[in-house]
Amino acid sequence: MKTVVFTGAGAAKADGLPLQTELFHEFFARVAVQTSRTQLANDVASFFETVFGRDPRVAQTSDLPTFEEALGVLELAVNREETVLGVASEQTVTGGGLRLARRQLIWPSPLR
Repeated sequence: MKTVVFTGAGAAKADGLPLQTELFHEFFARVAVQTSRTQLANDVASFFETVFGRDPRVAQTSDLPTFEEALGVLELAVNREETVLGVASEQTVTGGGLRLARRQLIWPSPLR
């Protein structure tokens, strides 16, 4: 059995985990050793460039959206059956779609 503990308000910061505002900066600061992680980083970076106008590989930490902001955009669009400008609403041959973008943000863990 696996145990999951949810905490908030920076409770894990003392143990070396990033705050929500630092999560994506930490993710893009790590060197990708697996091809799948490189693809994930490229897909998330493309989403950030399209939706927020920021390239997370070169942006300052304060310029990146929080995890909640990035996921919130996708959750609202999916739940309302709307689109996000520049992101396909459903999976197509050339694009991943909103659900894939959402899944890439939450699984696997963004710090992997």
